Amino acid sequence: MTHAAIDLAISLKKNNHLRLHDAEAVTVICSRMVCKMVGGAFQIRTNPEVDAQFSIPYTVSVALDKGDVFLEDFEPEVVAKVSAAGSLGRIRVEEDPVLPERDIMRCRMDIRLKDGRILTAATTAPKGSPANPLSMDECIGKFKKCVRYGSGPMKEDRMETILHLLGDLENIPDISRLMNILS
Repeated sequence: MTHAAIDLAISLKKNNHLRLHDAEAVTVICSRMVCKMVGGAFQIRTNPEVDAQFSIPYTVSVALDKGDVFLEDFEPEVVAKVSAAGSLGRIRVEEDPVLPERDIMRCRMDIRLKDGRILTAATTAPKGSPANPLSMDECIGKFKKCVRYGSGPMKEDRMETILHLLGDLENIPDISRLMNILS
Protein backbone atom coordinates (compact mmCIF):
# COMPACT_ATOMS: atom_id res chain seq x y z
CA MET A 1 0.00 0.00 0.00
CA THR A 2 3.03 2.30 0.07
CA HIS A 3 4.04 1.79 -3.56
CA ALA A 4 1.87 4.47 -5.17
CA ALA A 5 3.20 7.10 -2.75
CA ILE A 6 6.79 5.93 -3.24
CA ASP A 7 6.40 6.19 -7.02
CA LEU A 8 5.07 9.74 -6.73
CA ALA A 9 7.90 10.80 -4.43
CA ILE A 10 10.53 9.35 -6.77
CA SER A 11 8.91 10.99 -9.79
CA LEU A 12 8.58 14.41 -8.14
CA LYS A 13 12.18 14.25 -6.92
CA LYS A 14 13.53 13.26 -10.33
CA ASN A 15 11.43 15.63 -12.42
CA ASN A 16 12.05 18.65 -10.18
CA HIS A 17 15.61 17.99 -8.96
CA LEU A 18 14.07 18.00 -5.50
CA ARG A 19 16.02 17.46 -2.31
CA LEU A 20 14.27 16.26 0.83
CA HIS A 21 15.27 19.35 2.80
CA ASP A 22 13.59 21.55 0.13
CA ALA A 23 10.20 20.20 1.23
CA GLU A 24 8.37 22.11 3.94
CA ALA A 25 5.37 19.77 3.94
CA VAL A 26 4.36 16.64 2.05
CA THR A 27 0.75 15.56 1.87
CA VAL A 28 -0.18 12.13 0.54
CA ILE A 29 -3.85 11.71 -0.31
CA CYS A 30 -5.08 8.14 -0.61
CA SER A 31 -7.97 5.80 0.18
CA ARG A 32 -9.35 5.29 3.64
CA MET A 33 -7.84 1.81 4.00
CA VAL A 34 -4.39 2.94 2.90
CA CYS A 35 -4.57 5.93 5.21
CA LYS A 36 -5.53 3.75 8.19
CA MET A 37 -3.11 0.88 7.50
CA VAL A 38 0.10 2.67 6.45
CA GLY A 39 -0.60 6.38 6.86
CA GLY A 40 -0.12 6.95 10.57
CA ALA A 41 2.74 8.85 12.16
CA PHE A 42 5.90 6.76 11.99
CA GLN A 43 7.10 5.12 15.16
CA ILE A 44 9.60 2.38 15.82
CA ARG A 45 8.07 -0.42 17.85
CA THR A 46 9.23 -4.04 18.27
CA ASN A 47 10.15 -4.64 14.62
CA PRO A 48 11.75 -1.61 12.93
CA GLU A 49 11.91 -3.30 9.51
CA VAL A 50 8.18 -4.00 9.44
CA ASP A 51 7.36 -0.61 10.95
CA ALA A 52 9.25 1.07 8.10
CA GLN A 53 7.90 -1.20 5.35
CA PHE A 54 4.33 -0.38 6.35
CA SER A 55 4.73 3.36 6.67
CA ILE A 56 4.05 5.96 4.00
CA PRO A 57 5.84 8.69 6.00
CA TYR A 58 8.96 6.51 6.26
CA THR A 59 9.04 5.25 2.67
CA VAL A 60 8.21 8.66 1.18
CA SER A 61 10.94 10.28 3.26
CA VAL A 62 13.49 7.76 1.97
CA ALA A 63 12.25 8.12 -1.62
CA LEU A 64 12.53 11.93 -1.48
CA ASP A 65 15.97 11.71 0.09
CA LYS A 66 17.53 9.00 -2.10
CA GLY A 67 15.34 8.81 -5.20
CA ASP A 68 14.78 5.13 -4.49
CA VAL A 69 13.60 2.78 -1.75
CA PHE A 70 15.40 -0.53 -1.48
CA LEU A 71 15.95 -3.42 0.88
CA GLU A 72 18.81 -1.80 2.78
CA ASP A 73 16.51 1.07 3.75
CA PHE A 74 14.66 -1.31 6.08
CA GLU A 75 17.69 -2.45 8.07
CA PRO A 76 17.13 -1.51 11.75
CA GLU A 77 20.12 0.84 11.91
CA VAL A 78 18.97 2.68 8.77
CA VAL A 79 15.42 2.91 10.09
CA ALA A 80 16.75 4.44 13.31
CA LYS A 81 18.88 6.94 11.38
CA VAL A 82 16.01 8.03 9.10
CA SER A 83 13.71 8.30 12.10
CA ALA A 84 16.19 10.49 13.96
CA ALA A 85 16.75 12.79 10.96
CA GLY A 86 13.55 14.72 11.66
CA SER A 87 11.92 14.72 8.21
CA LEU A 88 9.16 12.23 8.99
CA GLY A 89 7.02 14.82 10.77
CA ARG A 90 6.72 16.83 7.57
CA ILE A 91 4.91 13.97 5.82
CA ARG A 92 1.17 13.74 6.41
CA VAL A 93 -1.27 11.20 4.98
CA GLU A 94 -4.90 12.16 4.40
CA GLU A 95 -7.95 10.28 3.25
CA ASP A 96 -9.51 11.06 -0.12
CA PRO A 97 -13.24 10.58 0.46
CA VAL A 98 -13.86 10.31 -3.29
CA LEU A 99 -11.71 7.19 -3.73
CA PRO A 100 -13.22 3.77 -3.09
CA GLU A 101 -12.43 2.82 0.51
CA ARG A 102 -10.06 -0.05 -0.38
CA ASP A 103 -8.31 1.46 -3.41
CA ILE A 104 -4.57 0.77 -3.11
CA MET A 105 -3.64 1.92 -6.61
CA ARG A 106 -4.57 5.59 -6.74
CA CYS A 107 -2.79 8.28 -4.82
CA ARG A 108 -1.98 11.98 -4.99
CA MET A 109 0.94 13.88 -3.49
CA ASP A 110 1.35 17.58 -2.84
CA ILE A 111 4.73 18.92 -1.78
CA ARG A 112 4.94 22.47 -0.47
CA LEU A 113 8.49 23.70 -0.91
CA LYS A 114 10.24 26.15 1.36
CA ASP A 115 10.35 28.63 -1.53
CA GLY A 116 6.52 28.62 -1.67
CA ARG A 117 6.04 26.47 -4.76
CA ILE A 118 3.70 23.50 -4.64
CA LEU A 119 4.48 20.35 -6.59
CA THR A 120 1.64 17.92 -7.29
CA ALA A 121 1.48 14.49 -8.86
CA ALA A 122 -1.02 11.66 -8.98
CA THR A 123 -1.06 8.04 -10.05
CA THR A 124 -3.71 5.49 -10.87
CA ALA A 125 -1.32 2.53 -10.96
CA PRO A 126 2.06 2.18 -9.23
CA LYS A 127 5.06 0.95 -11.19
CA GLY A 128 5.15 -2.83 -11.31
CA SER A 129 1.38 -3.26 -11.20
CA PRO A 130 -0.42 -4.95 -14.12
CA ALA A 131 -1.64 -1.55 -15.34
CA ASN A 132 1.89 -0.09 -15.21
CA PRO A 133 4.31 -3.01 -15.63
CA LEU A 134 8.07 -2.87 -15.35
CA SER A 135 9.94 -3.07 -18.63
CA MET A 136 12.20 -6.06 -19.16
CA ASP A 137 15.24 -3.84 -18.55
CA GLU A 138 13.71 -2.63 -15.27
CA CYS A 139 13.00 -6.23 -14.20
CA ILE A 140 16.56 -7.27 -14.99
CA GLY A 141 17.97 -4.26 -13.15
CA LYS A 142 15.84 -5.01 -10.10
CA PHE A 143 16.83 -8.68 -10.19
CA LYS A 144 20.53 -7.81 -10.30
CA LYS A 145 20.18 -5.24 -7.53
CA CYS A 146 18.38 -7.75 -5.31
CA VAL A 147 20.94 -10.47 -6.01
CA ARG A 148 23.81 -8.10 -5.17
CA TYR A 149 22.09 -7.26 -1.89
CA GLY A 150 21.60 -10.94 -1.02
CA SER A 151 23.44 -12.83 1.68
CA GLY A 152 26.17 -14.24 -0.54
CA PRO A 153 27.99 -12.94 -3.58
CA MET A 154 26.94 -14.26 -6.97
CA LYS A 155 29.24 -14.10 -9.93
CA GLU A 156 28.10 -12.01 -12.88
CA ASP A 157 28.17 -14.99 -15.27
CA ARG A 158 25.87 -16.97 -12.96
CA MET A 159 23.43 -14.05 -12.86
CA GLU A 160 23.51 -13.84 -16.65
CA THR A 161 22.90 -17.59 -16.96
CA ILE A 162 19.88 -17.36 -14.65
CA LEU A 163 18.53 -14.41 -16.63
CA HIS A 164 19.05 -16.26 -19.91
CA LEU A 165 17.26 -19.35 -18.62
CA LEU A 166 14.39 -17.32 -17.20
CA GLY A 167 14.08 -15.39 -20.44
CA ASP A 168 13.71 -18.64 -22.36
CA LEU A 169 11.73 -20.55 -19.73
CA GLU A 170 9.04 -21.80 -22.14
CA ASN A 171 11.67 -23.56 -24.23
CA ILE A 172 13.68 -25.25 -21.47
CA PRO A 173 13.05 -29.02 -21.75
CA ASP A 174 14.32 -29.74 -18.24
CA ILE A 175 13.84 -27.19 -15.46
CA SER A 176 16.42 -28.95 -13.27
CA ARG A 177 19.23 -26.93 -14.90
CA LEU A 178 17.67 -23.71 -13.66
CA MET A 179 16.92 -25.21 -10.25
CA ASN A 180 20.52 -26.40 -9.88
CA ILE A 181 21.96 -22.99 -10.68
CA LEU A 182 19.53 -21.32 -8.27
CA SER A 183 20.39 -23.62 -5.36
